[in-house]
Amino acid sequence: MLDASRLRFVDHRALVRLAGYARQREAVLVLRAAGTGVARLAALLELPDLRVEVIR
Repeated sequence: MLDASRLRFVDHRALVRLAGYARQREAVLVLRAAGTGVARLAALLELPDLRVEVIR
């Protein structure tokens, strides 16, 4: 699990890289984010090795 709740910006390259990191380790990375934008972007990119949890 990676707490990204204080990040103001995460681009698609960062999400792809995080998913690749998880894939190399045969794991699923859980990214906790403060906004729904990160979750929507991850869904559009269809990254099976990355799950985003939106916290409020």
